[in-house]
Amino acid sequence: MKKLFAALLAFLMVFTVMPAAFSAAATETPTENGQQPTDNAGVTLFGFADWKLTNGVAEPSKPYNFIGFNSENPSAVQSKLNLGSKISFAAEIIGTTIYAFAHTYTDDADVTTADDLYTIDTNASTWSATKVGGNHMDYSVVDLTYAADTDTLYAMVQEDETADQLIMTVNRSTGALTEVANLSELEVACINKFAYIGGGQFYTTAHNGGHGLIINTSGSIVRELGQSVFPGVEQLTAVTYYPQGNCLFGVAFRNIPAGNFGILLRIDPQTGESEEIGAIGGGFGYSLTSIFPVPNVQISLPEVPDTEAMNAALNAQGSNLTFMNDGNAPWVVRSDNGRTYMQSATQDASNSSTTIKAVFNGLTAGQVLSFDWMVSSENNYDWLSFYANENRVDRISGTANWTTKTYTVPANGDYTFRWVYSKDSSMSSGSDCGSIDNISITGTQPAPYDPGAQADELDAAVNAVGSTLHFMNDPLNPWAIDTSENGRLSVKSTVGRSERHQVLYTIIRNAKAGDAVCFDWKVVTQGLPVGGEYGSISIDKLVFRINQAIVEQISGTTDWENCAYVIPQDGDYYFSWDFIAYDESEVVNAVTSWVDNVSYVEDYVPPVAPGDPAQFNAAVNAPGENRSFVNDYAHPWVVVTDSGRSCVRSDIAGMRLTETEFTIDMGYLEAGSVISFDWKTSSEMYGDRVSLTLNGLTQKVASGQTPWSSVRFEVPVSDYYTVGWKYEKDDMCDEYDDCVYVDNVKIEPVYNGEYYTVTFIDGVDGSVISEVSVPEGGSANLPTPPVHEGYTFSHWEGTYQNVSADSTVTAVYTANGIMGDVDGDGRVTIADAVAIMRHALDLTHIPEQYLPFSDVNGDGTVNLSDAVTVMRMAIGVM
Repeated sequence: MKKLFAALLAFLMVFTVMPAAFSAAATETPTENGQQPTDNAGVTLFGFADWKLTNGVAEPSKPYNFIGFNSENPSAVQSKLNLGSKISFAAEIIGTTIYAFAHTYTDDADVTTADDLYTIDTNASTWSATKVGGNHMDYSVVDLTYAADTDTLYAMVQEDETADQLIMTVNRSTGALTEVANLSELEVACINKFAYIGGGQFYTTAHNGGHGLIINTSGSIVRELGQSVFPGVEQLTAVTYYPQGNCLFGVAFRNIPAGNFGILLRIDPQTGESEEIGAIGGGFGYSLTSIFPVPNVQISLPEVPDTEAMNAALNAQGSNLTFMNDGNAPWVVRSDNGRTYMQSATQDASNSSTTIKAVFNGLTAGQVLSFDWMVSSENNYDWLSFYANENRVDRISGTANWTTKTYTVPANGDYTFRWVYSKDSSMSSGSDCGSIDNISITGTQPAPYDPGAQADELDAAVNAVGSTLHFMNDPLNPWAIDTSENGRLSVKSTVGRSERHQVLYTIIRNAKAGDAVCFDWKVVTQGLPVGGEYGSISIDKLVFRINQAIVEQISGTTDWENCAYVIPQDGDYYFSWDFIAYDESEVVNAVTSWVDNVSYVEDYVPPVAPGDPAQFNAAVNAPGENRSFVNDYAHPWVVVTDSGRSCVRSDIAGMRLTETEFTIDMGYLEAGSVISFDWKTSSEMYGDRVSLTLNGLTQKVASGQTPWSSVRFEVPVSDYYTVGWKYEKDDMCDEYDDCVYVDNVKIEPVYNGEYYTVTFIDGVDGSVISEVSVPEGGSANLPTPPVHEGYTFSHWEGTYQNVSADSTVTAVYTANGIMGDVDGDGRVTIADAVAIMRHALDLTHIPEQYLPFSDVNGDGTVNLSDAVTVMRMAIGVM
């Protein structure tokens, strides 16, 4: 050993004196056009607001105003000009003059008048619209954009009779239009909003795909970009180019279960990818038909008091409690008539709310919270409400002068108190605000609560450990941070039956096929059917949606359950959790739901059920069969002996509203293929049942107390099939042994035409994972790769798509470890260098799982050069 080490050390010295070939230089990364990124904060933007949006239940209002806001925080809006009965779909600014096409609109069968061009001087103290002309009866002008490099005002126009989509130039003196290009023949249809980005090119988005498009003045597509808005969920209603920041600002109309939202976006004109800034006007926001920068008008950001000033304004004399302001619509400090207090700041922001919150941990039963409050609002429609742990204690509306309110803590524990000023969708009255002052609590004072300990409370509560997803809360009925579930940090629904629903959502860009979104959820809801407008058998439920489509839902009373949604194809995805409490006055049960541990998992590998797969398969298969089944991970079936036969049994006795299913992927089965098996039931009649499923759809059912019986089922239609045996329980009662048994499964495919066998092999131990018969030209579904300690699954290698011959597909794994560490101790040491040298000299051999970490120079062999490199690593000279 000493001689080997000496030889290695001498060899090392030759390399040590060689000059190192490493250098580092600090460089700045320019943007794609060679410029450094520009901060876009503080841009004043204006646009025409056609709708003030709501939660989908209340009727939205039609402001018909030009409103302005700051791009850094669009929640504070300023109205500058109301067009009365006129609506504008197209507006743009040139210098300090706004050019806008508008027409008179009535609700009577959507009767409209001619489109005329108007100008608005933004330097005037009071804005007014001056008619230029146009009188276009055959055209609807739907957008305007200005090309400064050619001093041309372009219009996007809809020809009413033919529905052709045209690009036209606008005569700014007369309002006349001249056709430049017809977009109706584009190979990818675009929306009717666009923005000039220079060089004779415009940005727009695809009508169906939501991705960005660059088109030219000839009406041709120059290139396609990435996703700007979500198809089926969002529509771009306005867009403008801001050259100083080399970005686009757009307005997305977002339609989701919680309601409709007007969202300001920042869009990269090089890639088409967008970044959400916030709701325009706070709450659900405004829908805009146009957007453009107005540099000569300044929009103030919301007045946000610092924490010290807020606490001083809210505390009674001698109190030192801590509070949290609303980040979207912050309350402000006011002083008058000898008192300093906090006042809500959502005046005129319909369908919105704003909250002051206090978290007091470790309170004792009998402590008394006291505060003064006052409101001046639309009576019985806009309210100042007080909540204790998400339960509304009291509320006031109309004109109510300062009064004192007290609340006695009912039990020991942690408490969250909220004061919420909320508005409906219609008019405003009085000062349109609520006020709070003189808050105190008797007894031992709660310790200061530091919300800054978590950068984002909502994200911290919803994310799994290590996950960094960003979530958006329901603006009208926000989910609450909760620790009542055995101390676990999660979010909890807060809606009552009159409020109907609330949504929590996240957006994931550039998701990859095979990745997954995983989460935990739980509900305690009304388990029996109720009536109401949603039908005679509707119930309260928690729904998980992908891009608006319902993927999964739970109801009744459940324990925490884990779910995983595997991404089917690359793209952008919108994920939401929508809790629905149906409005049924006679139902008084508590309705609550929780969501927790959300994460995005790359290269997701589904968990494997415990137990020996070979033993499970042997118990399920009929004699002579050798098929591989997938057991239920959450509630695995167990291998048992019943009436002298080895079989499998469900194992969810007593677990109401629960199901368990084992499956097999059979690939392509032609019509007439036979599935035969034996089963036995010992369960509640009708309510609890076992079923044979094809692709999740029930084909055969049994329940009650039945002996072993044989079932024969013929596949009705040729297709790709996953076959399953599922036991599911309702929420009523448990009878007999509350289980079912399955045995002697035999599947006899019918082969018409050429079929090939695709064999999936474990790349670590060489075992067969599964075999699937596939018709010529067909594809095999990928099985779940086995889990091996010390290895991470990488990819499948072999032909499983467009199959034209028997094939073998191998699950390829990468070993877990550190390059140079060949003894698995987690460090690179001289011992590793010696082991590599001994291996290179064929004296000893490195274990197979560590060989990938031996070839450190990547030349495909383990040699003395690798040993020298590892020695350098071990003594710190490289």
